[in-house]
Amino acid sequence: MKFAMRTTLGLLMFCFLLTNAYAQQPVFYFAAHEDDWQLFMGKQAFVDSGLGVSGVKMVFITLTAGDARCGAGCVGATGTPYYIARENGSIASVKLLADYQNDTPTNMVQSTATFNGHSIQKVAYRNMVAYYFRLPDGNPSSGTGYSATGNQSLQNSRNWTNPTLTAVDQSTTYVNWNDLTATISAIVQSETGPASYAWINVAHTNTVWNCGDHPDHIATSNAAQDAMGGLSKFGFNGFMDYCTSNYGANLNADQIENKAALFGVINYGRALYGASSTWDSQHKAWLSREISSVIRSPQP
Repeated sequence: MKFAMRTTLGLLMFCFLLTNAYAQQPVFYFAAHEDDWQLFMGKQAFVDSGLGVSGVKMVFITLTAGDARCGAGCVGATGTPYYIARENGSIASVKLLADYQNDTPTNMVQSTATFNGHSIQKVAYRNMVAYYFRLPDGNPSSGTGYSATGNQSLQNSRNWTNPTLTAVDQSTTYVNWNDLTATISAIVQSETGPASYAWINVAHTNTVWNCGDHPDHIATSNAAQDAMGGLSKFGFNGFMDYCTSNYGANLNADQIENKAALFGVINYGRALYGASSTWDSQHKAWLSREISSVIRSPQP
């Protein structure tokens, strides 16, 4: 009896330590646009959020404003710029993810955070944090930006064609790619704190496997990997984006419903600020599929 009790207590203590050790490891989701992680990484996000009751921190970093050449313009029916409507939808999805296992009321905190001398929009809610850089959209057909926003884009900055990046709300300017990645590194290291390792979810940069992807998706992944790739405690999980629609559905009904909920609330959040819905066949095709491959495992 005493042996059985000691064994049981030992197992409970092991589980406690394992749970709390995992709880200290944050997980990061990098997105180019406000609906990317929900559409292409939504199943994984629900898996991670299920551990949120143990305090697992989830950090969402969105680099572009998704403004589709509008900059701070294209004001909708409510008088709100398009990029703000998209951001509102993204925030709603973060809240949904945080709330589905929590019913105790809590406040969302919106603020401006400063890293590496740059001001960035920050939203904190329960165990989740979201950052919005609001950089110019890069153009899906070329990645070279739009004339309306000075042909600024992540891709152009990385290849030094046009290195400067100014947020569409004029909140800050990154003089070059190194400035941007240093800022990303500062955020990730701040949110990681003393944790011995962390996973970073990104679009896969193998453009043969991850075929036909948006240039902003690839450039956002490059930004995360350039920022943190020199630190082996950060692992990278690469996701297939657009071309998942070339494959058959691989998610079960519950997983599809979860992703649909995330995408549905995005469209609700957009609509509140006068932006049109993207609940269409193209976007819905991605809800039943999710494919990823480890780029690099973390080395604590």
